[in-house]
Amino acid sequence: MKGGYLPLTAKLNRMFSAVILITCVVLSIFSYRMNMQSQLSAQSRQSELLLQTMAQSINAQMAQVEIIAQETAYDEDVIQLLRMDRMTDQILSIVATMGAKFQRTEAYLSGLGLDIVLLSEDDATVEGYNVIVHGSRLSQDAFYQQFLNSTEIAAWGVAKERAFPFTSAFVSEGVDVIPYYHKVVIGLNTRIGVVRCQVEADALFSALAEYEGDATLMVLSDAGPLFFHGDAGAIPQAVRGQSWQENERMYFAIELDALDASLVMGVPYAELHALVMRDIVLSIALIALSGLVLLLIARRMVTAMLRRLNALTDAVAAIPDGNYNVSLPEGGPDEVGQLAHAFASLIARVGEYYDELLHKEKDKRTAQAMALQYQINPHFLFNSLYWLQLQMEEQGVDPALTASIESLGKVLHYNLLGSREALLSEEEEQIWAYVDFASATKDHQLSLTVDLPETLRSARILRFTLQPLIENAIRHGYTPGKPLHLRVEFVADAENGLFEIAVHNDGRQMSADQIAELQERLDGAALDGIPVADRRTGHGTALSNLARRLYLTYGEAAQILFESGGGDTCVRIRLPLSVCMRGGIGHADTDRR
Repeated sequence: MKGGYLPLTAKLNRMFSAVILITCVVLSIFSYRMNMQSQLSAQSRQSELLLQTMAQSINAQMAQVEIIAQETAYDEDVIQLLRMDRMTDQILSIVATMGAKFQRTEAYLSGLGLDIVLLSEDDATVEGYNVIVHGSRLSQDAFYQQFLNSTEIAAWGVAKERAFPFTSAFVSEGVDVIPYYHKVVIGLNTRIGVVRCQVEADALFSALAEYEGDATLMVLSDAGPLFFHGDAGAIPQAVRGQSWQENERMYFAIELDALDASLVMGVPYAELHALVMRDIVLSIALIALSGLVLLLIARRMVTAMLRRLNALTDAVAAIPDGNYNVSLPEGGPDEVGQLAHAFASLIARVGEYYDELLHKEKDKRTAQAMALQYQINPHFLFNSLYWLQLQMEEQGVDPALTASIESLGKVLHYNLLGSREALLSEEEEQIWAYVDFASATKDHQLSLTVDLPETLRSARILRFTLQPLIENAIRHGYTPGKPLHLRVEFVADAENGLFEIAVHNDGRQMSADQIAELQERLDGAALDGIPVADRRTGHGTALSNLARRLYLTYGEAAQILFESGGGDTCVRIRLPLSVCMRGGIGHADTDRR
């Protein structure tokens, strides 16, 4: 690669490589996402099934506790015990009976560490340990107080340490328990006490603790407190529906309505990712292999396609060196064959044009030599006229004649200047010299008036704009033996942005048909540049030439208008004021010329 140039073959190979690589990456990502979605769906189904099984086990154990609490709350002995306000033999008998009943029930659910106690409303009631205690012992328990003030008849409480110092044979010390409260009511919803059945949290959620999988199981309360958790390092901030991602884990949840909590399973996201990668590694390998095969095929196809095109490029590269005898690839129905055929035709045409240009260049040089030779003649004529003027002045010839020769010399000198544009002051001097000479040829019957404001003397217009107008006015307006007065006016119309030159003469008038014909001829000459002479007189090419020059310089903004009537014939030229008053018309072009 030289100078930043990269061959087309390399470009196409890079393009195909990039396309195939991007395609492989996209397919790999798509395969990964699809497999991840499939793995998440499978994991979600497995987790949901496991969570449902465990939730059913937990709900079944909780249902047993609820049934026991409900039966205890409606037990006649319990109601009678809570209604008595002093210790009697009967009360002692009921306490003993209830104690035995509670022990049998606790023994039935010893696996949950069940402990049953009655909470009395009246602090005057005599406490019987393991059977009845004062409810005031739970005055600092916010949940219990909230439960008492609610309309609920029963509710599961919050996991905490044992509330009472005494123990049951089936309740371990220092273990968190979950209480279940059931109100004891009589009459029209008159509460006389509460049955409190508490179970050990670890026992209730033993199935979660016995789980030996890689996931983390926990029971999270919707209100915030934690019931059970198997891994203290991966607790989500809150339950966010049935599944969500947090702490680099994927969590799945199912509600435990009785506890106002959710059974949650946390699966490490890295394990899911590893499972997905294990499943898709073969797919990615196949995609990569397919991409490599496609890349090799693409490279071979590109090389085959560009072999003939490179040969064509090498052949064409030799043409700028003038070598037209190049060997092009064989033609064919494909694009390269058509291109080779087109280049062959082009080379043939270029050879023809080259020969033609050589011939024209020779002719051009001959014309330039002749033009340089012809330039000698005007200079010789100009110098001769001034020598003749000096000789006539020395010999006392009529001063008017010498003045005419001087005026002709000024006209010729002005014509020798090669600049494209001129100041109005220069054009004014030119027409004065021209009229002086023309007046001498007409027995001095021509007169000229020029109205050129001082502010316009530095304006610029095309050189030889005024002379054709003056010449045309003299040729068509002069009548032998009759004086002809010429008047030239220059007006700057700032409001309309126009610069106007008006050439008046009081000679022969023009009819409307003549004006229309002349206007049509000049308009045509301005557009196509072909000077057309008057059909009757054979003249008029000077004005046609002027019309074309004005159009090429000023565009459609340039106008030549004719008026005749009332003893005055006028030719008006209108040009854009901004162009005439600026530094110059095509000033850069003038300098280059």
